[in-house]
Amino acid sequence: FSATGMVLMKSSSQKEQGLRWYLRWRWFMGLVSLVITASVLDTIALALAPLSLLAPFAGCTIVFSTLLARCGLISDFEHVHATRWGAIAVILAGVTVVSIFGPHEGVEVTEKNVYSLLTNPKFLAFAIASSVAIFTTTAV
Repeated sequence: FSATGMVLMKSSSQKEQGLRWYLRWRWFMGLVSLVITASVLDTIALALAPLSLLAPFAGCTIVFSTLLARCGLISDFEHVHATRWGAIAVILAGVTVVSIFGPHEGVEVTEKNVYSLLTNPKFLAFAIASSVAIFTTTAV
């Protein structure tokens, strides 16, 4: 629903640009889909499964938005270049790897165990790799 909402809001900017904001029905439908419907569904999903299992699927919103724009059913048709197809493959591979190898049970975080969680070698390796990746991509 999030992807549909974003594409509807983009379609509004393309097709309803001359209208006042309160007359843009695509924008309002996108807002309802993006904020209200997705929030309710996210709340239900988080009640049924741990965040560590659900969080990677947020990346799928980008994939679905790109594919909806590519189809041209809701907004104007967009051509997807090879770099975007590569990015989609990386996102889907990341979601798959995290879903398969990530934690599937929740760990309760308390004042007593937060230090041991932050100094865990796996977390430190993840934090360093993420920091390097963020720094190198933003420094360019």
